Amino acid sequence: MGYDGDMKIKEYRYWNLFLNENQSYLGRCVLMLEREGANFLVDTTQEERDELFQILGEWQEALTELWHPDWWNYAQLGNVTPQLHFHLVPRYKEPREFGGEKFVDEKWGHDYAPAPKREVDRTLNRAIAGEIKTKLLSNILPQTNR
Repeated sequence: MGYDGDMKIKEYRYWNLFLNENQSYLGRCVLMLEREGANFLVDTTQEERDELFQILGEWQEALTELWHPDWWNYAQLGNVTPQLHFHLVPRYKEPREFGGEKFVDEKWGHDYAPAPKREVDRTLNRAIAGEIKTKLLSNILPQTNR
């Protein structure tokens, strides 16, 4: 799917969380099931689903503390990459700033897709990924496996 090591935010038991290189929505991520052969949500085990919901809650909590999104979009499409993955898209009514850059949700109130292309310097993307990772690690809950 084209996600590499420096965009990986966190490895879980069953899933990997990556920063999406297109940061048209600050904190936009991709969550990919590690196990191959599962293309649809109905292909997952109960343990994989439980961890999925745990991760979604942790991701929302982390981004809420960092940038206070106003809404959340989740998409599981698989048209290009059939391996099960989700696009995690925070939505913002008002602009947010990070690393000296202003992030504007140009499609607020509308479908996030197709997402406007926002080329962000790789160094800034690593900084965004690092902020999310740090926040996830600081919010560790006892019942999670990290």
